[in-house]
Amino acid sequence: METLFDVLESRLPEQAELKEASLKNDCASTRLFMRQVDAFIKFGLALIPKRRKGYLFEDY
Repeated sequence: METLFDVLESRLPEQAELKEASLKNDCASTRLFMRQVDAFIKFGLALIPKRRKGYLFEDY
């Protein structure tokens, strides 16, 4: 980004773009899968997952 106008033109990638990019990266696709599983447990089953110690991709 060279100017402040470049910031205004920048955008976040859409969900489909993120999924397509993650297919090329094993680590990214694993993280995406784990987030989807956690979201299903939390919202689909209405359970709050226990905080896991030593979880490799823990960022929440």
